[in-house]
Amino acid sequence: MNSSDPAIVECGALHLASKLAAECGWTKVAFESDSATAISAIYCENNLWKLEGFCDSMSKFWNDFPLWSFCYVNKTANNAAHLLTQWCVSLQFCGQFPCNGLPLLVQESLVLA
Repeated sequence: MNSSDPAIVECGALHLASKLAAECGWTKVAFESDSATAISAIYCENNLWKLEGFCDSMSKFWNDFPLWSFCYVNKTANNAAHLLTQWCVSLQFCGQFPCNGLPLLVQESLVLA
């Protein structure tokens, strides 16, 4: 995702996570985001033209995976994701990596969650 717009980046991350979950065949998944704008875009509740394509592409998942849920969580309840994002930004890293490759601080925050 090559954008400096936080809403587009958040939506792109949710789309990528949805695509991965679909490829894995996971039928019951709860996606969480600390971006109220992204969650609204998934449900096509906002009128931001820049997120229209995202709304359209996510709607196909609703038909195939009706038990998926997308919900807003406050940033304070999303510490592991925040730490992981900071780590990736510091390394200018983008992509997938094995969970055992996570930094210790992120691993510990996942255990505490």
